[in-house]
Amino acid sequence: MIEMVHSQLVTLQRGNHENIPVFCVPGAAATVASFIDFINSLGPAVPIHGFQLSFYDEKNKDPLSIYDIAQDYADVLQKEFPSGPYRIVGHSLGGWIASALSIELQQRGLTLDSVIIVDSDPPDDASTVSKLCDTNEIILSLVELIEDSCGHEIGLEVSSLEKLPLDEQFGTLWKYMVRYGVIPGRSTPKFVQVIFNALSSAMMTVYTPKAIYEGEVLLAIGHERRVSRSPSHHANTAKQLVTGWQTYIPKLRDVTIPGNHVSVLRHPNVNELVYQVKKVWGMP
Repeated sequence: MIEMVHSQLVTLQRGNHENIPVFCVPGAAATVASFIDFINSLGPAVPIHGFQLSFYDEKNKDPLSIYDIAQDYADVLQKEFPSGPYRIVGHSLGGWIASALSIELQQRGLTLDSVIIVDSDPPDDASTVSKLCDTNEIILSLVELIEDSCGHEIGLEVSSLEKLPLDEQFGTLWKYMVRYGVIPGRSTPKFVQVIFNALSSAMMTVYTPKAIYEGEVLLAIGHERRVSRSPSHHANTAKQLVTGWQTYIPKLRDVTIPGNHVSVLRHPNVNELVYQVKKVWGMP
C-alpha cells in the first residue's frame, strides 16, 4: 500500500523497521510504480520508499537542476529519517539524482549504506554548459521508450510523424501506447504531452557531479540496452557507461542485467537485479 510520507516521498512498503530503508528514484518519464516488480522481488521485509518527481505538467519543459532536487531530497531524508543509514536506488535520470543525492548526504556527514544506479547514462563532461534538442529528437526518444516498454518495434516511423502538427503527433503516439498497453485506455493524448515535456526536460538537463563520491556504487546495465538514434544520447554502450561513471565514482562495480532500459525493472529480468542488489546489501 502506498502511503504519503512527504509531498515528494511515498512509502511503497513498510517492511521490517529493523532493516535499513531503501529510497528509490524513478526516471524522468516514470513514476515510483516502475519499481513495483523490484519491490515484489525483494520481499516484504524491506522498508521501501519512493521519491516522486513532481516537476512535469502540460506547460513545464525546462531543464531540471539535479543539484536542487538532490538538496530537496536530502532535506526530506534528514527530516523524516534523520538517523540513517540510507540505501539509494536510482533508475535512468533517477541515477543522476541518486548520484547527486549521495554526494549531498556525504557532504552533510550522513551515512549511506549503499548506492545502486540502474542503466543511467554517465554524467556530462565538466565543459558542458547546456544541451539543446529539437522536437523530432524528443519524439524519437519517446518512440524508443515505447518500444523498450513493449519489448519490440511498433512500426512507427518518426519521419511520418514529423509531417503532422504536434498535437496530432501526440494523438498518434497515444493510440500506439494504448494499443500496446504502455498507458491505460482511460488516459487522453494530453498525457503523452506530459511525457513529452518530461523527456524534453531530461534531455536538456545538464549534470556534472560537484564532488567525487567516496563510497561503493553498483552500476547495473541492461544487456539489451539500445543504441539510440537520438544525438542527445551521448553514451550508449556498457563500456561508455562504466568509463563515464568511474570518473566520479572510483569505487564503481558494474554488472549486466537481462533486459533493456525499461525491462531491467520488470519481471523476470528484475530477479537478477535483485540478486545482485541483495549481494551488495548482504541479504540472503
